[in-house]
Parts: sequence; C-alpha cells; structure tokens
Amino acid sequence: MIATIPVQTTARPDDSGDATDPGSITAPWAGSAAAVVSGLHTDPDRGLTESDASERLARHGPNRLAVRRRRPIGRIVIDQFRGPVVIILAAAAVASLVLGLRLEATAIGLVLAINAVIGFTAEWRAVRSMEALRSLGRAQVRVRRDGVDRMIDDESLVIGDLVIVEGGDIVAADARIIESNTLAVDESMLTGESESVSRSIDPVPADTPASDRRCMLHRGTRIIRGSGRAVVVAIGMQTEVGRVAHLTATAEDTTTPLERRLERLGARLLWLVLGITVLTIVLGVARGRPVLEMLEIGVALAVAAIPEGLPIVATVALARGLWRLARHHALVKRLAAVEVLGATSVIIADKTGTLTENRMRVVRFELADGPIDLGAADGTGTPPPVVPSELDRVRIEMHETMALCNNAALPSAGDAGDDRPGDPLEIAMLVAADEAGIDRSRLLAANPERREEPFDPATRRMITVHGGESRFRIAAKGAAESIVPSCTSIRTGSGDRRLTDDDHRSWLDRADRLAADGLRVLAVATGSITDVEDPVDRDLVLLGLVALRDPPRRDVAAALEHCRHAGLRVVMATGDHPGTARRIALDLGILAPDASDDAVVLGGDFRPDDHRHDARCRHASVFARVDPAQKIEIIRLHQRAGSIVAMTGDGVNDAPALRQADIGVAMGRRGTAVAREAADMVLQDDAFASIVRAIRHGRVIDQNIRRFVHYLLSCNLSEVAVVLGAT
Repeated sequence: MIATIPVQTTARPDDSGDATDPGSITAPWAGSAAAVVSGLHTDPDRGLTESDASERLARHGPNRLAVRRRRPIGRIVIDQFRGPVVIILAAAAVASLVLGLRLEATAIGLVLAINAVIGFTAEWRAVRSMEALRSLGRAQVRVRRDGVDRMIDDESLVIGDLVIVEGGDIVAADARIIESNTLAVDESMLTGESESVSRSIDPVPADTPASDRRCMLHRGTRIIRGSGRAVVVAIGMQTEVGRVAHLTATAEDTTTPLERRLERLGARLLWLVLGITVLTIVLGVARGRPVLEMLEIGVALAVAAIPEGLPIVATVALARGLWRLARHHALVKRLAAVEVLGATSVIIADKTGTLTENRMRVVRFELADGPIDLGAADGTGTPPPVVPSELDRVRIEMHETMALCNNAALPSAGDAGDDRPGDPLEIAMLVAADEAGIDRSRLLAANPERREEPFDPATRRMITVHGGESRFRIAAKGAAESIVPSCTSIRTGSGDRRLTDDDHRSWLDRADRLAADGLRVLAVATGSITDVEDPVDRDLVLLGLVALRDPPRRDVAAALEHCRHAGLRVVMATGDHPGTARRIALDLGILAPDASDDAVVLGGDFRPDDHRHDARCRHASVFARVDPAQKIEIIRLHQRAGSIVAMTGDGVNDAPALRQADIGVAMGRRGTAVAREAADMVLQDDAFASIVRAIRHGRVIDQNIRRFVHYLLSCNLSEVAVVLGAT
C-alpha cells in the first residue's frame, strides 16, 4: 500500500515556520508532508537543484556529528608527564642537577623518559585503532537532485534533500516521510526497543516523543522493510542522534581509581619528602655541619624516599595489559582505564545487542492440539520435535504459510545479523522453515504469488494469495487481535473445527499470556478463494500462534556466572518493554526465579531526587523503559554509593551513560559511532565475555601494582631510616 502526497507549490508558514529559511522548520512531524516539502523549497518530484544543495551545504555545514577532537601527538606526550609522582621525580631531577648530582639526575631522567615512551606508544596505538574504527562509519545515500537519482556521501546531505530509501538502508539524517510503501524501521540503536516500527506519512502532535513519531526517519536507524521517499529536515548535531551526542558531551568526566590513589600517594610523598629534607637540614646545621653539605644530604634523602620505579612499573603493567586486551579484541583508549576494570564492582549492561542478539528467533508454536517448542531459551535451535504425524502436518503447514506470507530473504552463510535483508521477524520465520526442511524456492514455484496485501499499521496484518487455476491458497499472518476474529475455524490434527466466540477469546488470551512472557506473538491462518480478487480477510482457518524471541547471546550466561563468582553485580538497563526485560533477565540469571513482579524498576518510576527510592534502585537488577538521561542517573546513584561502575552498550541511546561511567564499554561491530566515541573501551568481537576477561586482567594488574608499591616504599623508607639515623 503506497501513501504519497500531492504536489503543493505554496508555502505554509503556520505549519513550516519561516519559509524563507530552509533550516527553520520546527516540529516537521506535526505539519502535513506537503507543507514541510513546500516550506523547505524542495520539489517533491525533482528534489533540490545542485546549486541549491551547494548553497545549503555552505550555509549549514556538512552532515557530520561532532566527535572528540583527535588528541595531538604533543598532548599525548605531555600527558605522560602528568601526575604527582612524576612531578616530584622531575623536581628531584632538577634539584639533583642544580646541586651537581649528575648521576642521580641522569638516572631519574632515564626513568621518566622510558615511562613516557612506553605510555606514549600504548596510547598512540589505541588512538590509531579508534581512527580506523571511525573511518568505517562513512556511508553512501541515494538522493534525487535535478530530477536525477544519484549516490552521494552522507556528509554531503543538506536540509531539503529528497532521499530515496528501501529495505537494508541506513538512514543518514532526520527526514520527514513524504511517500511510504509499507516502510518499517529498526530503531533499537536509538530507543533500545528491539521490535520494528511501521512508518507512514500521517502527521502526529508536536509534543510526540521521538520514539513515537511515525512519520519521521531518524539518523542511524535501519530500514528493514518497504521503500519510500523522505525530505531531510535536520542534519549533523541537529538530529535526534546529535541531541544524544550533545548529552554525551555534557556527561561528567571521571578519574580512575588508580589516578585517585596515585594522587593521594603523591600528596603524602610530597609531605614526606619535605619533612625529611627539612628535618635533615635542621639536625645537621644544629650539629655544626655546613649548610651546603646538609642541603645535598637532604636532597639525596628526598630522592631516596621517592619510589622512582613506580611510574615506569605502573606504565609497563598497564601497557602490557592494554596490549593483551587488544589481542583479545578489547581496544582500550587510555592506559589508566585498564586499571579501572580491576576495580569495577558494578556492570550496567544494555539489553538489545549487548545481552541479546538483536535478532528474532521462532521459539514456540501454539496449536489447537497443544504447544510445540522450536527453540531453547538461549535462542539456539533444536531438532524438529517428535510429534504425532497428524499434528506434525499442522506444524509443517504453519511453516509453509509463514514462508509464503513473507518478503524477506533467507540469509546466506556470510551474513552478519545487521546485514540480513528484510524484517528480522520475517527472517526468523524463514530460518525456522529452513530448519524444518522446507525449501522456500520450491514452495514458491509450486505456489506462485498472485496477490499481496502488504502489512498495514491500521490492519496489523499481511496476506498473500498463491496458486493457480480453480482455487487460490491464502497465507495470512499478523497480530492476534487482527487475524483471530477473521477466522471461522481452526485446524487440528484430525481436521478443521468451528470456532466459537469463547474460542476467539481463549486464543486472544493465549496471545496475551505469551506477550506477557516477553515474546513477540503473531497469529497464522490459511484459507482458499476461487477468484484471485475475492476478499481475503474472512472465513480463514486459524493454524495457531507463533512466538518469537530476541534470544540472549550464547556466551552471556556463562559470563554472568563468572561475574557472580567474582563478586561483580550486573544490572540490566533497557528501553524495552518490562515483560521482555524480565524474561531475558530470568533466562540469564540476572533475576532469581522467585523474583517478585516489582523487581523490574520502570524508568518513569525512577526519581533520583527522591532519596526514599535510592535503596530500592541501588538493589534493583533490572530497569526497563529508561531513557539516556535516566541511565546516567542510575550510574550516578551507584557511584554515590562508592561503587566503580562499568557501562556496556552499543546504541546512540547508550552513549551518555558510557561517558558518565567510570569505564564505558562499547560494541565495535554492532555499536554506533557515537557509542564508540563515548566509550573508554571498544569490544571488537562484541562479546560480553570479553568484558569478564578484561576485568580479570585488570584485577591482576591492580594487584601487581599494589605489591610493587609496597615493595618500593618498604625498600626506600628503610634506606632513608638508616641514613637519617646515621646523620
């Protein structure tokens, strides 16, 4: 079903803002599509002219998100000489040089130089790796200019550009839809919700939140079904993604536990050095020794009191940990962040794409003769169930109907999850049919498609008609409340049985119970007609319900078990439905099987300014329906309680929290550019288990540094005590 707009040649200032400025439209989702196009001075058929596009590019700048400026080489070098211990050593080297103690000054200088070289090399390699990741984010977009469709770099998009989108495309800017052919979008990277969302050209109220603006396409989201046209209304930092990126920039920078401990150690060493120097000089002068001689002795003791090996040992330990983590696909941007992993006590993890696969899988059939489980809780496939032959015929017919009523393509062996063409829900149905031994190409050859009623948000169903000469086969799927009322009978192993009103209510109740269990539920039906143009939404035969789940990642359950043994708390924070969040948390063991219904805290119930809720929220393990700002408050709540917090995520909505956390961990493959920029560590294999491995390495590094500090201080202070006593 194609929705489009009429051509309008006059501006509508009341809908579109100031028609003289193509960048001044406010709330484009609230005005009609025609008014938005007209207000942007764009031809709805030919798009912008090249001269208009060039002028707007010069006026508004490129379609680019602001990222942290690349750290210059000089800044990385200077950073190696920061810190109280290094400053004290540098001062001691200068004092030794002034007093003619060239050997001591040279030794200290060599220590500082080696420390700087190792630290610079490690951090420079991390910077170069991040730049390589950043370069992967560039894309091409299809636009229409001067009536000609062409591919351009996404940074060249301007406000008013007419973009053409279809299944598989990544949206490059915020755009108002002006033509929709059953468009559906995956917005999980922006909202945290794993379900696809249908799109239309109909306006919505001006105060509608971004996640509910059905007539808009937002930057970074993915088209999973259909095609259409849209006019760009915001680029760069003015997009919804840009707004979240700005929120990321305002998140507080935090110092690492190692940095804080070294600062405290440096302050104490400073007072110790001053005390030893003054005491030595005063005692020596009081006994009649020359002042210059006592100054030399005082400086020598001060240098002896400083553990000059500490910076280089800490740097070597952190650099070695950074390189080891890189070999295990964990890229750390700065050395001090490696140690934070060892001090981490709470991990706040996003659900979609981090704990789950962000892809659907068929796990259950509800048939008239009983349920059939098709997948494990972790999303792994199971062999075809052993069922009576008559019931198995209904199961096979379910698979065939889902494969016929489908516009997706079966993924090839090399396809990654995000590269699969089509709606993840439809892909899951094709995968299930393939695992059941159904060859879709042969099925379509025997039952060629003659007609299609595509999915419509109003009807919430899709129906296709197949077959040949005298009778045509109907394949239908959709929401239970849409399909079940259209069915007059149900298929059983022994034949069809009439459906009563009570039966209708019973099947709708079944669908509600499955949905409450965190599953995505569709009803599947079949039927037949004698003419291809006959009505297809009546007298259908219900085959049953199909339940799908976004399964947990296979390595997550074991990783979470390691976290529990290591004394690490794992808290799940997601924008998804509370029922879905609860189900995933139960499957992974984040929630105990006997957890109460209020174990899941809703974002709307979380009030950081109400201290009465602090205790409950600190002990909560699952947060649902949370937005980016609420994730930041959850992290701050744990930080105020003295916890060292790690945050994992992959979407734009996770970026502010990644920046606020003591250490932010982003996914390198599925993760968005905004998330990778905000994080301190990027997992190049997207494996949650890599975080546990990194924390283990971090704890070993932390223990090694502690032991060496104790060793150095005990040796140095004993030397000082002997010399001072003799003096």
